[in-house]
Amino acid sequence: EERERWLGRARVRPSVVQGGCSLVEVDQEIRNFVRTGRLLIISYEQIRTHASELDDSIDLLVCDEGHRLKSSAGLTTKRLAALRCKRRLLLTGTPLQNNLDEFHCCVSFVQPRLLPPLPTFQRVFKAPIDRSHDASASAQEVALGRARSAELSQITSGVILRRGPELLETLLPPRTEILATVLLTRRQALAYLAFCDAVRRSKQTVDAHGGSLHLGVLGFMRQLCNVDPEHLVAGGGGGEDDAEISKGAEQTALQ
Repeated sequence: EERERWLGRARVRPSVVQGGCSLVEVDQEIRNFVRTGRLLIISYEQIRTHASELDDSIDLLVCDEGHRLKSSAGLTTKRLAALRCKRRLLLTGTPLQNNLDEFHCCVSFVQPRLLPPLPTFQRVFKAPIDRSHDASASAQEVALGRARSAELSQITSGVILRRGPELLETLLPPRTEILATVLLTRRQALAYLAFCDAVRRSKQTVDAHGGSLHLGVLGFMRQLCNVDPEHLVAGGGGGEDDAEISKGAEQTALQ
C-alpha cells in the first residue's frame, strides 16, 4: 500500500517476503529480487536468515523501525552490518539520543567510520554528556558536556535528517481526542482508599528504600482503577523490586 501510494502501481513491482510464506515462496521471491534487482520487502527475521543469499545484491538497504538495531551485540545488527551494500538508510521514530550507546550503534551502522570506537566514544562523548545532566555537576562539567554534545551534533549532522510531526499534518486526517471520565465503583473506591492508607502507614519502609519502589505503588493503583478488585492479585503492581513494599498494602486493599 505504501509503495503504491508514493510510487504508483506500475512503477515498481516489489518482491515480498513476509510471515506465512512457505520456504519455496521465500526462495522464489529472493531469487526474483537477486535477478531483477528492483525492490524487496522483507522482515528483519527473514533477511537475517537469508543474508548470505542477498550479500552484495543490495544497492540501498532501508531499515524501518531502525531502533531495533540499537545493540551492536544483537544478532540482527551483526548480520545486517556484515551485509555488503552500497548505501544504508535507517528510519525510526524513537529518539536515539536518549541513550548514547544506542546512538553510536545506529550511526555506526549507516556510516561505520564516522564515530570513534565505542570505548573511545564513551570516554570522549558519553561520559561528559551524561555527567553534565547530573544535578550535582559543576559549572565546568556542564560546560564540557554541552561542548561535547554540540561537537557530536556537528559530526553527525551530515548523516541524520530529523523531521517533526508537522511534516505529516497535510497527509493525515484530523486527530480527535476524547477524554471519558468514569467514576470508580464502590468496591474500587474502598480498595483504593485502603491501599493509600496502608501505603501512608508504611512510609518509613518506602523512605528506607530511597523511594525506588514508588513505581510499584503507582502501578497497583493504576490497575485498581481499571479492574475490579476481585480480579487483582497482590504483587502485580510492578516488577520484582516493587513487590516488597507494596505486597502488604495490596493485600490490605484487596481484603
